[in-house]
Amino acid sequence: MFGKKRGHRRTGSKTLRNAGEILFFALLFVLGTAFLVLLLARKVIPEWRANHEFLETTATVLDKRIEHRHDPDGNLLFVPQAKIHDEQSPDDIWTYDISASSYSRDADAEALLDRFEVGQTYPCWYDPLNPEVAVLVRGYSLWFWMLLLAPVGFMLIGGGRLAYTLWHWGKSPEHQAARGQLGRIDLFEELGAREKDFPTIPHDADLTNSPGTHFQFRLPSSRSQGWRLLGAAAACLIWNGLVAVFVVLAVRKHVQGEFDWRLDLLVLPFLLVGGFLIYYFVREILIATGVGPTIMEISDHPLVPGQAYQVYVSQQGHLSMKSLEVLLRCEEQATFRQGTDTRTDRREVFSQRLFRTGDFQILPGEHFETRCELRVPEGAMHSFEADHNQVQWRLAVRGEAEGWPPFERSYPVVVYPPPRTNGNVAAEPVDHVRNEVGV
Repeated sequence: MFGKKRGHRRTGSKTLRNAGEILFFALLFVLGTAFLVLLLARKVIPEWRANHEFLETTATVLDKRIEHRHDPDGNLLFVPQAKIHDEQSPDDIWTYDISASSYSRDADAEALLDRFEVGQTYPCWYDPLNPEVAVLVRGYSLWFWMLLLAPVGFMLIGGGRLAYTLWHWGKSPEHQAARGQLGRIDLFEELGAREKDFPTIPHDADLTNSPGTHFQFRLPSSRSQGWRLLGAAAACLIWNGLVAVFVVLAVRKHVQGEFDWRLDLLVLPFLLVGGFLIYYFVREILIATGVGPTIMEISDHPLVPGQAYQVYVSQQGHLSMKSLEVLLRCEEQATFRQGTDTRTDRREVFSQRLFRTGDFQILPGEHFETRCELRVPEGAMHSFEADHNQVQWRLAVRGEAEGWPPFERSYPVVVYPPPRTNGNVAAEPVDHVRNEVGV
């Protein structure tokens, strides 16, 4: 469906490929939806109604029995049941709980029925919409509710990719790239002139829309701490929730004396990944709660090679700092095809320490602040952004505090080419980029 590669051309139908992708993810979405509806109808909704909507009354236990059933694999199961008579139903009812829970050992089912004696009266709950439905025991099967994560995951993956594929159906890469440029309005003449002169340099409107208190601009962080914490929490909960279902199944088999080593070996690597996600989530919590916010301001923006700028850094939090340093970095990024795969390679090509100190205390309610000078080296490559290549400059604050994980926070900046000389833009850096990346 994805075609074969013959020399420099690729055979196969793109429409067929998209149709196959739509069919695959639509199937995931439908399966997830059907599984979710089945769980809701067979287990979740009945349990919820039994615990919230059923009305309480009393019933007399007339008889007890253990019903024998078989699962799809032919294994014998034992279902505890009690014959009761309550005032709301004219007929006697065989019941125990709303889900008709089954057990793999006869002793487990017998132990549950031993709680009730024939001829005695006990509280029971009946369905006001159908009085012939009643239960002696209420509660939730927590392990079953955790299974809801599985169909929800199928729906999110299938539905999200299905919407993405349909949205991009019939649109060429050129059209998709140009669509991001539609509707753009030059609100400021200076910004419009910059974009015309430097079409491959990212504009800095998002970096200069927040004024500083010490210098002209307050730089935004490249990655929001809240989003990182939310992503870590979501990944940790979803992954470990799914793994917990299989862990419960494995533990139950061991408790019942059934040792399924294949299931244990299957669960082990997933447990290791879940442990790492827990560690990463706890680490992000520690950094978010223990290490206070970092503020960075700069005297002017965008930056030009050879010119000097002043940088202000403020670090908050009750910390005993081992080290704190401010760095200027440049990173190149290239996206290319290797065979049939698309790869992205990143490499740090420049790093300069602007400031470093260590062994100091930040007391509660106070903050550490410092000022340092920033100078982009003359002849350095300016910021660059194309479909397959990028040159990104950023300031970074890296610190290590006693009792806390090391942290690093990045603040992107934009570097422009040298100013115009004799009415012409200095062309050497741009030509260098064109020779390097082939644009």
